[in-house]
Formats: sequence, structure tokens, C-alpha cells
Amino acid sequence: MNTLLIAHEVACLLLFFTVFCRMQKTNRRTRAAIRLSFWALGTVAALGMAWPLMGWPLPWFGVLLALAIVQVQWVTSHYWSGGVPGSFNRGNSC
Repeated sequence: MNTLLIAHEVACLLLFFTVFCRMQKTNRRTRAAIRLSFWALGTVAALGMAWPLMGWPLPWFGVLLALAIVQVQWVTSHYWSGGVPGSFNRGNSC
């Protein structure tokens, strides 16, 4: 294993975990666009973990991009501590 592969797997795993934690808090009241966005992000993170098994190249840019998204997820996590933020639910204005 090389440094790039380890960094890639850690970034994808962290990204998947942050999405998983948020998806656990969503419900039928959560706007569909929010749920779909997190579903797509989680799917890409999961596929990213399998990416090296398919023999496709791993660019450092992809690792840095995934880590930047993880940082955004981490910094905004306090908004989710009490559940889905109110503006993400149907019937609430943005």
C-alpha cells in the first residue's frame, strides 16, 4: 500500500461516515432534494472505496476534494446535533 491509496481510502471512509450520520437523522419531512444529495454523496464515497480495486488511477486532487468535503461536513455537524436543520424540512422556509 502506498500513501496515496491510504489517504484515498481514509477520505472516502470519512466522507461515507459523515453522510451516514446525517442520513440517520433524516425522515419523511426532510426535503427530497436534501435526502437525494446525501444519498448521491454517500454512493460516490462508497464507490470511491472500491475505485482502486477496479484498477482506475487515484489522483491526489480527488483525495483533497474528498477531504475538503469531509471538512465541510465536520464544520457544519453542529447544525445537525438536534436532528435535521429546520430549513431542510418541508413546510419550513429557507
